[in-house]
Amino acid sequence: MKLIYVSPEGSSGYARVAEDFMLGLHDEGVELSWQPYHWAEGGTVPFRGETSCESLRPFFYKELSQPDLVILHIMPAYLESWLERFPSTPTVVHTVWETDRLRAEWVEVINRTLGVVVPCEWNREVFATSGVSVPIEVVPYMIPKDVTPMERSDQCRRFYTINDWTYRKAMPELVMAFLRAFPDGGATLTIKTNTRDRTAPKPWYDFFPFKALATQQTSTAAAVRRVKAESASSKAEVKLLAGELTRNEILEIHRENDCYVSLTRSEGWGMGAFEAAAIGNPVVMTGFGGQSEFLKPDLCSIVNHTLKPCLDDGWYTARESWAEPDVVDAVRKLKKVHAHPEEAHARARLLREKCWTDYEPGRVAGIYRECLQRLSRRA
Repeated sequence: MKLIYVSPEGSSGYARVAEDFMLGLHDEGVELSWQPYHWAEGGTVPFRGETSCESLRPFFYKELSQPDLVILHIMPAYLESWLERFPSTPTVVHTVWETDRLRAEWVEVINRTLGVVVPCEWNREVFATSGVSVPIEVVPYMIPKDVTPMERSDQCRRFYTINDWTYRKAMPELVMAFLRAFPDGGATLTIKTNTRDRTAPKPWYDFFPFKALATQQTSTAAAVRRVKAESASSKAEVKLLAGELTRNEILEIHRENDCYVSLTRSEGWGMGAFEAAAIGNPVVMTGFGGQSEFLKPDLCSIVNHTLKPCLDDGWYTARESWAEPDVVDAVRKLKKVHAHPEEAHARARLLREKCWTDYEPGRVAGIYRECLQRLSRRA
C-alpha cells in the first residue's frame, strides 16, 4: 500500500499523533510520502523548509509512483483547500472534533472523500449526527513511543495539568477548585500552559509604549494571580510553567507528579490525560468528550458536568454544546484522591493495564492499516 500523508510539521498534538501513526504504518509495510503543512497566511500551506522531525525525514516528500490514497490528517476547518491539491488521488480524512456538532460546510467537504477516521466512538456519533454520510472509521490514538509505564508511590499530593489556557480548557475553574480543596495546604498544582491567557480580551492600550504592560496583564501568570486573589486564604501551592518545553521536559512533569487533573469542557481525545493514564497516574477529569473512550468511571475520578452552549468565539459556535464542569464536585474528587491515595493508585494501575492492552502502538497501527485498506477498496 502506498500513501501520501499530509500532516503538520512541528511539535503540536496533531503533529505528534500523525508521526506515531506514520511510523506505525511504516512498520506495517506501508510505503509513505510525508507532505507536511504549517500555518501561514491565515490557513495551512505546504511546508518546504528543513523539517525538525528526524524520524520522518526519510519520508519527507519521498517520490511515490501511483499512490493508493492521500491521508489528510488535519483539522476540519482546513480540509477543502487540501482536497483541491490532490484532485486525482482518492482521499481519506483523519481528524477529530471537540464539541457535539460539526459545521455544515465541513460535513459537505468530508462527504466528498472516501471516508473519515476519528479516534473514538463519541466522535463517530458526532460526525454521523452532523450529517457525514461516508464511512466513519474509529481508530484510537496509540500510546506515544516515548511513554513508558511506571510504578508509582501511593500518594496524591502533587497534582498537575498540561493544557492551553483557553476557555475550553476551563483553567480558572481548575485553579479555583484546587485552592478550595486544600485551604490548609498539603498539596501542589503544577500547571504547564502557554504564556498568554487566551480568555482575556486584548487591552485597548496594546501598542507602544504600553505594549509590555498589555502583555503582562494578559499573561497566564496574571490570570493565576487573579484566581488566587479570590481564595487568598488558601495555602495550597500553585506552580506555573508557562511557555515552550521540550518533549523530555513534558514527560518529566508526568513522572514527577502524582495525579493528572483537568476540568476541560470537552476533548477530541485528551492527550495529557491519555499519557498520564498510560504512565500509571490517577486522573481526575470531566467526562464529556473523546476521553470517555479510555477514562472509564471505575478506573478514574470523573467530575460531574452539565451541558451548555459553546462560547461563540469564531472557532466554536453557540449551536454546539460542551460541558460546564461542576467545581463543587471537582473539589470533592480532589479531596477524595488526596485522602485515599491507595484507592486512587489501585484504579490507576488498572487503567494503565487497559491502556496498554487497547492502545499498544503495534496493535493500533494494525487496526489503522486494515481501516485504510477497507476505505481504499471504495475508490
